[in-house]
Order: sequence, then C-alpha cells, then structure tokens
Amino acid sequence: MTTVPPQSTEKDRRVSRTVVEALGLTDRPSVPDGWSLTSKGVYQVRPGKGDQEPTYDRITTTPLVITRILTAPDGAQSVELAWRVQGRAVRHVIPHEVAKRGRELVKALGALGLPTSESYASAVEKWLLAYEDENAATLPRAQLRRWLGWQPDGTFLSAPDGVDFQASYESQTAPAAGHRSAGTLGGWQETARLLEAQPIARLCVAAGLGSPLLRPLGVGSTTVDISGFSGRGKTTSAEAGISTFMNPLETGGAAYSWASTLYMVEERMNLVRGLPVLLDESQHIKPNDRERVGELLYMIPTGRGRSRAKGWNSGLEWECVVLSTGEQSLLTMSNHQGISARVHRPRPVSGQGVELGPRVGVRRALHRRTIPSHHEQPPGDQRPRPPGGGRAHVRCGHRQCGPRRVHPAPRARRARVRPAPQRSAGHAGRARGTQAPP
Repeated sequence: MTTVPPQSTEKDRRVSRTVVEALGLTDRPSVPDGWSLTSKGVYQVRPGKGDQEPTYDRITTTPLVITRILTAPDGAQSVELAWRVQGRAVRHVIPHEVAKRGRELVKALGALGLPTSESYASAVEKWLLAYEDENAATLPRAQLRRWLGWQPDGTFLSAPDGVDFQASYESQTAPAAGHRSAGTLGGWQETARLLEAQPIARLCVAAGLGSPLLRPLGVGSTTVDISGFSGRGKTTSAEAGISTFMNPLETGGAAYSWASTLYMVEERMNLVRGLPVLLDESQHIKPNDRERVGELLYMIPTGRGRSRAKGWNSGLEWECVVLSTGEQSLLTMSNHQGISARVHRPRPVSGQGVELGPRVGVRRALHRRTIPSHHEQPPGDQRPRPPGGGRAHVRCGHRQCGPRRVHPAPRARRARVRPAPQRSAGHAGRARGTQAPP
C-alpha cells in the first residue's frame, strides 16, 4: 500500500505531460478507471471502505503503456510497449497473446528491463488490457512486416531498416539483421567489373539479381550448386551473388551453413520472398541427413516445407534462389534422377580462376581404379610399370583432370605359382601304408 499519487486527484484522466515526454508519446492517452499512471509507475486503485481513502498498489516501478497496435500479413496482431530503464525510453514489440498472459510477458521482457516482477504479472496483464480498451479508438495502428522481399500489398522490402519489422522466428533475427545497405552503387559496380572474366562468379551475381523476378515471371524457387575442390573461389563467387541485397561476409549474419539442422534451414528460407539465400559448406551434411537433404531439394521448387505435427512449425513458405557451396555436390544426396532437374550445377570451365565442381571423370576413375578414357594407352605402347606389377601413376594435363592430378594405373595381375608342398619321408610312408626306415 502506498500514499495517493498527486496525479490521482486530477479530474483530467489523461496521462500527465511528464509521462508523455518521458516515453516520447505523440499524444496524451487516457488512464482507465481504477488505475493511476505517474512518473513513478502504474498503480492499481482499490476503493476504501466507508469513509476511508482509496489505496494504491504499485505494480510497476516506471510508466508502462501500449504505444501502437501492429497487424501482420496473416492478421495476427502485436503490440508495442514502452517503459523507462535507467532514464531512457525502451520500446519492444511482442505478440498480442503474450501481452494478455502476465507470466509470459514478464518472462519475455524481464531481461529487457520490464519494470515489474512475476508477483505482479496478473495485475500488469489487467492494466494493459484496460489501457488498450480505454484508448482503442486513438491508439496508432500500423502494418507489421514478417519477412523480406515481396509483401502482400505489392511492395518489395529488401532490408528491415526504417519499417516495422519483426521476424516470425527467433532464428531469423540474425539473418534479417544481415540484410542491410552499405556502400554505394558505383562502388559495387566497380568491384563487379573484376568478375567479368569469371563465368561462375557472373552466374552467382545473375542468380542474386534475378531472385526478385521469380514472382513476376511465375517461376518457382530453385537451387544453384557450386561444389568442387577447396580453394577454387566457390564461396567468394556465392558471396558476390548475395552482396546485391545483404552483407556477404560470414560474420554478417545473412550467410547460412549446411551444418545447421534442416529445420533451421527451412526457417532461413522462410525469411525471404524473392531474395537469394547462401548455404555454405555442403561437406558438413551428415550421412544420416543425406536423404532428408534430397527431400528438401525436391521441396524447394514447391515453395513450401515439410508438414509437421506436435506443435512444430509446419509448411513454412519461401521464395528464393538458393546458392549452395561446398566440396560435396548436392546431386549426390539422392539416388533419384529427378533431383538433377531441380538443382542447377554448372560444369567446370577451363582456363578460369574460379573452377566448379568435383571432376566427375577423375572421381569415377579413382572409385573404379581405372584410368579415364583419355588416358588409355595406344596399341603397342610399352609404358614401363613398377616392378612386380604395382600401381603406376600417370601425370595428366587434360583439361578435365587438371595439370596436377595423378591417376593410379590398374594393378597388373600376375599368376602366382606356388611350389608343391614338400612332404617328409615318414609322412610319405604313412600315406602309402608302410613304415619309414629307422
């Protein structure tokens, strides 16, 4: 119980100018009956018995109000709350259903300095409900953006700057922060000219710039597989492709890795509608996840994820061009031939700084322990073999194999002639039924 706050005796039930200035409000909302709002916090008014004065229970240590009501594209509402922490105003958007559950509200905003505790959770819940009902006609309303790219109203949002944006899932917060503008268009164009001699890098840039055209052209999402040996510029090419809309560096937050769970990969793609997505390090895909990755590659063109039960996010939607890089090709994730129609994997190009893909002929040759067709010896070729018919190694300069590749030659088969076992005289005599001489 506390004494009567000075503002409680005013006939004007509007919020005091001190609170308006402290929270940065644009107008003076009304305070509902049964409550009092001062610079010291929110008070619940309890009428006195008989001639006794009413009592006031303070439920927050600083002012706490609703500043705006935001509506998502699917109709779900959120509220923006404002309060004071260490002399500064703090604003945060939470789902409407959380604001109506006091304990969840304290749990969600307690780490951000919400000026109350769990013991007052029920009272704070009632205060927010009464405040919203009292000011329903005057509270500002705005559209809340849940994803980047094409919006339901036909606009295109490339970055969350300057708009009311809140990602649908917590795992999307860091990637969304990586979508931001920096530098100048002229600087980017000058850097992009350095890639003119690199066909694969140009392909990645075209894939990034073409992502917003998927919806206008009526084309589904797709995957570009840039795989091959390490140190050939795969990741650099893919980073150039996503640099058109986001921070391309690994520390920028927008790039993702195949080392994440496939559920989080779906959430990452769900963040965009018409933007590129970089998934790096395909060699980190676990053997047990190969079949599921194959299923995901089938689902990417459909624009909808796996259906799940038991409260898991089901049927996540996306619209993007996936740039996958790594030492392992995505075409090896499934035995189904249809995956090759859904994954675009450019062939290696000779004479360029950025090479693509594992050299299929070489890998197949090593697996079968045979020399590729362009290594076959002409008739009469008496190339020396190692002593004993061991594995010879051939250095090849063919464009398919590269100048440094070494191929094992097939092991020469030789007949093993084993000498006849020598038997002792006693053993030979017993075999004939006679005794050996002493």
